[in-house]
Amino acid sequence: MLRCLWCIMHKPFCFLHIPRTAGTTLNTILSQNFEKDAILSLYKKEEFEQYKEILLENFQKLKLIQGHILLQNYDPPQIYSSDVKVFTFLREPLARMQSEYFFLKQWKYSQMYEIIHKNNMSFVDYITSDLSKVRYKGKNFMTRAISGEDLASSGARQKALSQAKRHLEKQFVFFGIQERFDESLVMLSKVLSLKNILYERRNVLSEKCKKTLSSHDVEVATRYNALDIELYQFACALFNDRLTSKRVVTPGEIKAFMTMNAKYQRLCELLDKKSGMQPGEIRLPK
Repeated sequence: MLRCLWCIMHKPFCFLHIPRTAGTTLNTILSQNFEKDAILSLYKKEEFEQYKEILLENFQKLKLIQGHILLQNYDPPQIYSSDVKVFTFLREPLARMQSEYFFLKQWKYSQMYEIIHKNNMSFVDYITSDLSKVRYKGKNFMTRAISGEDLASSGARQKALSQAKRHLEKQFVFFGIQERFDESLVMLSKVLSLKNILYERRNVLSEKCKKTLSSHDVEVATRYNALDIELYQFACALFNDRLTSKRVVTPGEIKAFMTMNAKYQRLCELLDKKSGMQPGEIRLPK
């Protein structure tokens, strides 16, 4: 009986990693705070295949699950038929998709690199494509990931948006905003009891790889991602309200962290230059 009760109470954290929302940087921070054997990463094809199922005794050892994943259930949040405490980060939708497209276009380690180049995909092609491996990427991906709903019909679209808003407000233990990463990180440290949150930015897209979107690019991306844009606006308002009204962290705590981390980043830049890395160079996840 005691073991069954413990199983019910044991809820590992689950990082629902939406691509290009500073997740690689965050994972590096998380790896500094959780034991290696207490983390389950689900990113590579081999990892998904290896962990299609997991024994209860192994699940009970986990403190953190992280990856480009969808939950098995959202109300309550579950994976492997067990409850988890889920959190995520969001980013302004057009900036996120622009970063994703140009990152994948030049990152040869991804299967999307070959798909983009083989099909000579422009940014608009990437947004509108119906190819199986691209179909969901450029069309309200954040809403789909956070709601867990299919967006096949117009009725489903509005339901998904409503569900995504409710999940952020009621079901997720935390969500952060990539554009307010430091504030988000200090807040997250309280939720996850993180001790060390100093960081060096990882997987940064260098300026030379970024391209300015045309007005047509922006129009198409906006039209195909209206739900994500509304969800992001909702999330920003809710995030700001929690930051200012609930006082989970104080302005002084945030300022102190930003000052300390700025010094840490300058040190990292010096070490990178010494080792031959360039500022803004993409760093592969460890």
